Amino acid sequence: MTNFSLFEYHITVTGLSDVEFAAQCESASVKPVFIERDSGSSLPRQMMTKKFHRGTYESALSEMLEKCKAFSGNILRRKLELILGKAKPPRSYKYLEFHAKFAKTDSLDFRRIAEECLCKTSDGTISSFVTARDEGSILRAISRLSAFQYSGMIRECVLFDDNESIDDKWRCECPIKII
Repeated sequence: MTNFSLFEYHITVTGLSDVEFAAQCESASVKPVFIERDSGSSLPRQMMTKKFHRGTYESALSEMLEKCKAFSGNILRRKLELILGKAKPPRSYKYLEFHAKFAKTDSLDFRRIAEECLCKTSDGTISSFVTARDEGSILRAISRLSAFQYSGMIRECVLFDDNESIDDKWRCECPIKII
């Protein structure tokens, strides 16, 4: 990990309506993310933030903890990830995550294969992230979904996660996250 790296952090909350959550995200300058039916999570639906931070681990962690103050709901989890790109993970980390992104204008087959619902963007494109904690599983998922438009993989190294039990149903086979 270099002195200035790219981090992404998430704050998962509960106890808010979608409108309240979106408003609190806007006031905190973070992106709201709704994950529907994540097959690897103990939660049927997650409301979480998404924010990138370029800097040091310490500055990213400090910013994430400060942003937590903006939410009136119950904070279930705070998670800080290092975006790896093609780099190797640092010596000390909690776990890895691999996200394969797919886009398709419309497809019930993807839904059937991925066992999840899909989100449409403003231009009508459907996008989905298939997520796994090991590279072999993500590569198998990419292969199984080869009929769909694969647009790349994001490799992350989780450095801080204060509630790993949210994902206690994760297995080696590929849970799906729809973002």
